[in-house]
Amino acid sequence: MADATVGWEPSDLFGVNADFNEQSSSSITTHESAMARDKDGNVECEASGLNTTTEHQVSYHYCATSPDILAAFGAFLTAFGQIESSKVITQITVNFSAGEYATVDITGHNHAENAHTSQDSADMTSGSGDLIPSSAGFGVPTWAGMTLGANSTPVTATLTCTIEHLDRIDEAGNHFVGRNLTPKAELTLEFIGTPSVAALTGWTIDSEGPSDSIDDPDSYAITAHRYFDLS
Repeated sequence: MADATVGWEPSDLFGVNADFNEQSSSSITTHESAMARDKDGNVECEASGLNTTTEHQVSYHYCATSPDILAAFGAFLTAFGQIESSKVITQITVNFSAGEYATVDITGHNHAENAHTSQDSADMTSGSGDLIPSSAGFGVPTWAGMTLGANSTPVTATLTCTIEHLDRIDEAGNHFVGRNLTPKAELTLEFIGTPSVAALTGWTIDSEGPSDSIDDPDSYAITAHRYFDLS
């Protein structure tokens, strides 16, 4: 018996730059329902297949001879929250690790009824300081405002861009209208040693401080955020 014809390769559901190589993908569709019970608590009526929504997610591995992941993102970050490949982009997460190429996770969605065709977006590269430093994509970059010094090195960084998305249903329980609001970026940095200057231009620092262990060298961690305007 021959092998079954079953696909193995993940799908690029968002149409990103060719420097992003898809590693896994999913498109999960949910169908809401409504029910009414009788006096004994039994379900007497059920309406199913309401507000059908598909949530899409793709994980990518970035690869470029001359890394510049910020430029490679293009409109995914300069018009974050807009429609890409018929999907509203609601979250992008970039993970940097020492000695590794960056990984990226992108999430978006759309609806079977009254599908989104346009949404307000935000230029996540605007304002002072770096969203992602130039030439980043391999290893862990250093953000503007920070000075590492001779006794510190970054080992991981995670950048998460999110946009709040609100949807409302019509009288029949199906999607009617939605909107984006409150674009936000969050950044987590981890270091071996303590940076000489632990500051981030354009970011609000939420937490920072050192830690140590018998099993590992002294370390330092910073979390920060920044907000952006819709356009």
